[in-house]
Amino acid sequence: PPPAPADPICPPALGGAVSFDPPLFHAQYDDWYHAVRSQHGISRTRAFSTLPERIQRAEMELGFLSATRHALEGLRQRLQALETERRRRMEVLRETVAEVCARELGREVGLAEPALEEVLSLHKSNVKGVFGEMVEGRGMRLPHG
Repeated sequence: PPPAPADPICPPALGGAVSFDPPLFHAQYDDWYHAVRSQHGISRTRAFSTLPERIQRAEMELGFLSATRHALEGLRQRLQALETERRRRMEVLRETVAEVCARELGREVGLAEPALEEVLSLHKSNVKGVFGEMVEGRGMRLPHG
């Protein structure tokens, strides 16, 4: 291609215009367009949506394989502490639910232990109690005292 004309205002733009190859541009655009369409198709699949979790699991497995015995023992102790904390929270939840249901509903309720992968959390309460907002929403007065 001939050298770009010397233009003090915008030499790069003129150089690009002089060396522009329309067939090459169209081929590159078509390649890009088909790649993007293919990526969109892949990103909508279930395999793609679970990719971050699978990568995280693979990284954890690799970490376990390369960990020292001391590090693995520390991990085991932390997992045991978490399991103990989980059991303690479940017991608090059982007692709370049993007490509230007996007091508020006059019913005995028992809770089954959830699967290990289920997260146990206690939601914050307020002064109105568990059923306070529902009672007020129906226009009833809450007893105080």
